[in-house]
Amino acid sequence: MMANARQQQLLLDLFESLPSIVFILLWRQTSNLELAGWTGCGFAAFVLAGLVLLKARIHPVLIGINLHILLVTPVLVGFYRFGDRALAEFLTDTLTAPCC
Repeated sequence: MMANARQQQLLLDLFESLPSIVFILLWRQTSNLELAGWTGCGFAAFVLAGLVLLKARIHPVLIGINLHILLVTPVLVGFYRFGDRALAEFLTDTLTAPCC
């Protein structure tokens, strides 16, 4: 019974991580940040709705990551299309800058 609970938790953690995994894979494979962002955003909405419907225990770090993915793409695209393009480019460059 204990192993079954661990397997369920592992699958739930994997399900919660899906938006991040999809975002990173698409971004690295296509270099299209907007496509990766919108796809990750869609997956984040799907995962968050699924977790609410399942009444599952939500991992606090993963909920933060998923909410970030859900909100960042619409905000950045909104800045590019309707707001301050310079701010959007600054934020995008900050997000995509190589580490170290």
